[in-house]
Amino acid sequence: MVNFWWAISSFLGIWSQNINEIGRINLNAPASEQVWTATGTRPEDQKLISVPASVPGGIYSDLSDGNIFDSEIYHGYNDKETKWVGRTNWTFSRTFDANEELLTKDRIVIVCEGLDSIATIYLNDIEVGSSDNMFVRYVFDIKSSLKVGFNSLRVEFQSPVEYGQKLWDTSEYPILPECVPPEFQGECHVNYLRKMQASFSWDWGPSYPSSGIWKNIYVEAFSGAVIRDVMLFIESNKPIPDETSDTLWTVTARVYLDVNDIGFGELLFELETFKDILTTSTSQIQLKGSKPNTYADITMRVPGNYVKLWWPNGFGDHPLYNFKITFTASKYDEASVKTLRGGFRTVELIEDPMDPKNLEKGLTFYFKVNGIRIYAKGTNSIPIHVLPERATREMTEWLFLSAVEANFNMIRVWGGGIYETDAFYDFADEYGILIWEDFMFACNMYPTTKNYLASVKREVETQVKRLQYHPSVAIWATNNENEAALRGNWYGTNVSYPLYAKDYIQLYIYTVLDYVKILDPSRACLPSSPTNGKGTEAEGWIAENPYSTIYGDVHYYNYAADGWDWKHLLKTRFASEYGYQSWPHPETFKKVTEPEERHWFSDMMYYRQRHPGGQEEMRNHVKLHLPFPKDVNSSEAFDSMLYMAEITQSMSVKVQTEFYRRLKGQLYDNGEGENSGALYWQMNDVWPGASWASIETNGRWKMLHYYARNFFAQIITSVYDLPNADLSVHLISDSLEQFSGKLRIRLFGLNNMKSIFDVERDVAVAPGLAGEVAVITAQQLEACNNSISICLLYLTLPGTPDNFYFVGYPNHASFIEKPNLKVTKIVAEPDKKTFVITIETDQITPFVNLHLKNNDVYGSFSDNGFIMVEPTKTIKYASQQPLTLAFFTENLDIISLHDAIV
Repeated sequence: MVNFWWAISSFLGIWSQNINEIGRINLNAPASEQVWTATGTRPEDQKLISVPASVPGGIYSDLSDGNIFDSEIYHGYNDKETKWVGRTNWTFSRTFDANEELLTKDRIVIVCEGLDSIATIYLNDIEVGSSDNMFVRYVFDIKSSLKVGFNSLRVEFQSPVEYGQKLWDTSEYPILPECVPPEFQGECHVNYLRKMQASFSWDWGPSYPSSGIWKNIYVEAFSGAVIRDVMLFIESNKPIPDETSDTLWTVTARVYLDVNDIGFGELLFELETFKDILTTSTSQIQLKGSKPNTYADITMRVPGNYVKLWWPNGFGDHPLYNFKITFTASKYDEASVKTLRGGFRTVELIEDPMDPKNLEKGLTFYFKVNGIRIYAKGTNSIPIHVLPERATREMTEWLFLSAVEANFNMIRVWGGGIYETDAFYDFADEYGILIWEDFMFACNMYPTTKNYLASVKREVETQVKRLQYHPSVAIWATNNENEAALRGNWYGTNVSYPLYAKDYIQLYIYTVLDYVKILDPSRACLPSSPTNGKGTEAEGWIAENPYSTIYGDVHYYNYAADGWDWKHLLKTRFASEYGYQSWPHPETFKKVTEPEERHWFSDMMYYRQRHPGGQEEMRNHVKLHLPFPKDVNSSEAFDSMLYMAEITQSMSVKVQTEFYRRLKGQLYDNGEGENSGALYWQMNDVWPGASWASIETNGRWKMLHYYARNFFAQIITSVYDLPNADLSVHLISDSLEQFSGKLRIRLFGLNNMKSIFDVERDVAVAPGLAGEVAVITAQQLEACNNSISICLLYLTLPGTPDNFYFVGYPNHASFIEKPNLKVTKIVAEPDKKTFVITIETDQITPFVNLHLKNNDVYGSFSDNGFIMVEPTKTIKYASQQPLTLAFFTENLDIISLHDAIV
């Protein structure tokens, strides 16, 4: 142990001896400083293009900022008109100075935290390294190439599109699919590249196959050793840890070192708890592994009453603590320091026999945190921006604030995008959002050449070491939908199934999964998603039916079925993907299109609809459920169709989510049921186009996100129809405590605010369960059959969000009375961020939707898309920034279903 007071002073940064930080030259610079230059020759006209470049950054942003494009990248057909960018080789170059002191160090490297993607690095015209993977941190030795004074650096990127084509042309056999569907309007062969797969396009986004230095780049110089990564293994002596001295935490910091000379070194581990600063140190460093994976373990014990437990959102607080690791090379007067923010929690994926006496009922699939079973509620995230450099910290935090507001406790980072920014995982830790982390393989077969597998292994190493310490990271999964794609012959792999099956197992099991288990044995790693989990393993890693409802997780989409009817849904253990499409708000769409392009069947609408058949599916759902326009293709119907598409999306996801939540604690004779999680597809958008998102690319909540806040509330009511035409009312709880209250049930005709019946009853639900609390009989609903309109069942229960159920669909204009709907009062609270809105109506008013016409404001309403069954309703708007009352009043707009009748 070190002297306590020296430990305190070192933690505060007060050194008792002359210790220097590791030498570093930061090579990052924004384009405005004109330090970096990007140059390339456009293929079609051989024109040389040169613009100032930002590092970190990407070529599309550089060209846009350099006014090479005629308009902003998301405007019009720009991803089509700028395809030449992804087909061009680009060189990023700069100069810098190095001083004599730096060159006295024994080891000098250039650290490239992210190169996108196929690149060669030259220092003073000497090749010092190359990259073939966007997700690998590269460290290249430059000791012999660096000079005192002036140095020139250039990074040459090959066109990702042309490079992918070259690999396809020279491949021993086709790595399928040959190309993306034509509706994607993208590029081919991204699966040959370790690059953001969605950058070549997807069914919700454009094609922007970028190149560039997308993460930090710097020179580092030392003679002893530098800390590259730290992983934290935090284990409790109890299966259900608490915050008393009975709990003892063992914390092992696995410190990965880039070593030149370890002699006379000391490793210090410090933890700042709310009671004290705990320290441990060693000068007898036992190095393990081999370069570049040399590491040393250092361990401390932490009493349970020194720290608070980290809990997911909805289950408790999420306290974080500073873990500081210092390596001091006394021989060289050098110190390398790494500080992490971590939390104390346990997390487990439980896959046990559902019925030990009847194994044919499958396995459980649920998460435990700190020994407590949780129901996972949330969504899937795609890249925050199609150009990663444009994903701001502010937008990232807004997504997490929105997740908390919508009662999420889990987000699945989908495997066709990127391993997200450090800020993303920091916010997940801070706000208590569990992360299901896919590795970046999605909806493709992939190569298994020696070089490719070596690159993948480096990728796994980079990302697991980078993310492992985050308490929010709950689970790894090796890929998205590739087990299902292979077994389901999505891409014609059956012609050589044994070959592709061998590749699949070689890549995901023997390379990714096995290496993850070595690096991070503290978490489960799934072989795919969807998967049968342990059931898949028992079948040799490729299940006969990866969509089994009695194992693992399921992705379920059925656009041909009625989205407002629960009867086609699968009784899954865990629903990790499901959803329906909609369009962004008309105000958002107007910013990227021209007036003549705004009708349902326009070329522009089909251009921005990348999902095959998506326009027809959305139209059919609107027609089935809501008053369909007389001329759906008219400009007058455009805004109405976008609004009604949001309604059908919101209602469909609501029905499906409530169905999954009703399955809590319910096990059917065939083993189905006992659902433990619902993650809808998808949270965010990458551009203004058709997608499954609940939040637009500008941060505006769609109606679906407001519905998510209700259907993911801790305790909810839910109504569904039974085969005998009765309606069953369920009460569903995620609370760890018993809940009881007085439920009010009202039945209305849509043409009259006076209820047909109005009853109250006492209801209760046990902790963490769901059950029936009321039945509305078919006989009680007979009045609806005699009505000229349809009926609405409306539920009110204090402590839960109101809920509703349509007895019949409001799909005819005659069913919807014209309301005198208006905003009668707006009051700004002193903080100028909160506005209280009073709304009045004189009719049952379905799907009242408020929005701000200016979409550049991060904020949300306390409710939206709601049904008004009373004359007055008060809504609050919470903004992330101060607004004037005049601005808010001018920009506030309100619409209901009657306004959509055209």
